[in-house]
Amino acid sequence: MDPIQPDVTAPLAVASQDRGDNETAAQLLSRAAEELRAGNHDTASELELATASDTLVFAWPDWRDQAELEALLDTFGRHLVGRPGACLCLRREPNLDPDARAATEALLTAHARVLGIDAELDVLLMDDAFGPAQYASLKRMVTCAIALPSSQSSPRADLYGALGEKVVRTADTFVTAILQGLPSAQRPQLYSNAVLDTVNWKLVERIQALHPWYYPVVLGNLRVTPGVGSSLAPEALENSMRCRAHLLVEEALRRIEVQGRSVLELGSNCGFWSAQYARRGAARVTGIDSRELCLRQADLYWRTNHFLPEGDWRFVKGEMSDPSALWSLRQHGPFDIVLCAGILHHLHGYRDVLAVCAELAGEAIVLDTRVTDAEEAPERNPAEPFLDARSAEKGKIVPNLTSLLATLRELGFEPEVLPVEFPAGPGVDGADNYAAGRRVAIVARRTDLAVH
Repeated sequence: MDPIQPDVTAPLAVASQDRGDNETAAQLLSRAAEELRAGNHDTASELELATASDTLVFAWPDWRDQAELEALLDTFGRHLVGRPGACLCLRREPNLDPDARAATEALLTAHARVLGIDAELDVLLMDDAFGPAQYASLKRMVTCAIALPSSQSSPRADLYGALGEKVVRTADTFVTAILQGLPSAQRPQLYSNAVLDTVNWKLVERIQALHPWYYPVVLGNLRVTPGVGSSLAPEALENSMRCRAHLLVEEALRRIEVQGRSVLELGSNCGFWSAQYARRGAARVTGIDSRELCLRQADLYWRTNHFLPEGDWRFVKGEMSDPSALWSLRQHGPFDIVLCAGILHHLHGYRDVLAVCAELAGEAIVLDTRVTDAEEAPERNPAEPFLDARSAEKGKIVPNLTSLLATLRELGFEPEVLPVEFPAGPGVDGADNYAAGRRVAIVARRTDLAVH
C-alpha cells in the first residue's frame, strides 16, 4: 500500500484545531453542512486530482468509524489491490473529518487488518476543500463512487446525490463499473448465448466453492481467476505462474527426462506443476499437501482434465514438516523425479525435507525456494494459511543458498541454479525476486545413478 499524503497542491480550508476540539460532533456536522451549502470554497468549477490513474474510485467514509473503513476495504478495496492504473480516492472534509494524520492512521489500521500490510493499494487522500461548484467536475472524473452507511447523512448525502448514476452500493455493481471503465482492450470478452450454452454451470459452482485458487488453472473450458477471496491480486499470481513456469517446466525439462517417469510433488497445492509434467509425458504422479482445500482442488482439477488415467495419480494428506508423513510416501513409489516448488522457505527443518527428497528421488530433484546469503535463522512470522504447506509453522528458515547447494551435493545430487530471463514484476518481486537472486529454481541430478 502506497503511503497516503494529503493533496498540498490545492488550497486548504482547515478549521481551527482549537475550535474543532470545543465543538461536539453534531455541531461540527451542522457547521460543515452550512459551509458546504453556502459555498465557502474555491468557486472554480473544475476539480483537480493529484493522480494519473485511469480508474478513479471515490468514497467519503466516516473516518471515525473503523468498522466502516474495514468494510470499505473488504467489500470494495480488495478488487483494486495490485491493479495498475486504479486509484481509491478518499474524501476528507477539513471542516468535518479528523485531521490528515488521524485519518491516515485509521486507514492504515483498516488496511493491515483486512488486506494485509503487503497488499498494494493506490490511495489518494482528497483533503482539499471543495463544494457544490465542483460536484459536476468530480462526477465527470470518477469511474464510480462507493456508497457507505454514512453516505446517507448530510453533507455526504448532498454530494452522493450529485454523483447520481456513478454511485454503486454492492460489490457486483462495483466490479461491473470498474470493468466498464477499463480500456476496451483490457475488458473481459462478452460471450454470446451460443458460447454460454457450452458452460458447465455445475462445474462453475464447484470451482467457486473452492476459492481461493492459487494458480490460474483451466478446468475443461473454464479458466479460474486466482486469488478470489484472498488479499492476493490475480495479476500478481498470474505473472508469478508465467515466470515460474519458464523455470520449473521449460528450463527444468531441458535438463531432465520426464517422458514415462514417475513424479512426486511435495506441497502440491492443486497439482498444477505436476500436471504440467503429466502433459509432457510423466506416467505417474503423487502429490502431498496438508491443506484440505488444496486436496479438494487437486481432485477436481485432475478429475476434470484427465491428465492421467485413474489410478495413475493420487493426492494424499500430510504435513511437510512431519518426517513420518513424508516417509510414508515410499508406499506410493518408487519415484524418478521429486518436485518441491515453493515449500522449503515455509519450513523450519528444510534439510530434513531434502533428505526425504534424496531418499525418494531416483533421478532428480526440482526445487523452487526463496534463499538468502545471510546466516540462517528462524523467522518468527505469522502463518500464511493460503500459501504455507503447513499453516501452523512459525519458525520458518529461509535457506542460505551456499548451504542449500552444499547439502544437495552431500546427499548425492549435483545442483544447477536455473538461469533467469525475466525481470522483477508483480508476484516476482521483493522476497520472490528471482532476477535479484532472492529466489531460485534448481535442478539437482543424482550423481550415483549407476549404483542407485
